[in-house]
Amino acid sequence: MADEEAEQDSGLVDSISITIGEVRKLLEGLHVVVIRESANSPVQSSSDYCQEFCRTLLEFVGRWKTEDEPLPLVQVYLVALLSFAKASPYLSLQCENVPLVIERLSLSFLELLLSLQNLPDDLWQYFKSSVQFAHDTLQENGITQLSLLCVLSQHEGIWSHKVLQSILSNENPTTEQVEVFLEQEGPVLLKMRVKQLMKEKQLKKAALLAKSCAECSAFQTKGDFKQLYLVCLCGILEKDQLMEE
Repeated sequence: MADEEAEQDSGLVDSISITIGEVRKLLEGLHVVVIRESANSPVQSSSDYCQEFCRTLLEFVGRWKTEDEPLPLVQVYLVALLSFAKASPYLSLQCENVPLVIERLSLSFLELLLSLQNLPDDLWQYFKSSVQFAHDTLQENGITQLSLLCVLSQHEGIWSHKVLQSILSNENPTTEQVEVFLEQEGPVLLKMRVKQLMKEKQLKKAALLAKSCAECSAFQTKGDFKQLYLVCLCGILEKDQLMEE
């Protein structure tokens, strides 16, 4: 029985490795094409590249369910991110799809990562180095839509930042610590964190984070956090307590 399970696990690992190799090969093919065609028709070749890039990524991402096999998806996203970064010197910013694709890729990747508690250490280190390389390369070519992933890559884990854990545990970290952390993360990433916690029915933690964001001096104009906080309270307080709040 144990031998059969070991064989199944080995077969799954081999299958994942083969599939990721396929993704890499197809994206390398797109890279070759855009290099060849960019000199004559930069906008059109960039548009064609973006279209084929998205089609390829969607095809392979669709092979796994996030809740069943998230780690292969992480690897596919990393392959795609690095491939796009390497192709960026040959992509024209006059093509509106270029920044749009990398922004959508970044947000989809973030959603996947936030649905996980953490990554294995070796994969997390590879994620950090890959994002840093991609961020630097894209910036050199005028593409700046990778900042959110770059912020996350500065941490030692997806949810393991000490201040974040203090907020979620209601341990009352200092106001200065909270403000520094929240400003570093930014409202978009923080909103994604709150919504992920709500999705996982962790409403108390979501409420604590949303309240901290609503009280942050840098986000005073961001009314969304107050709304998210009240939505969380609706799920955890009795009616009279809710009205008082």
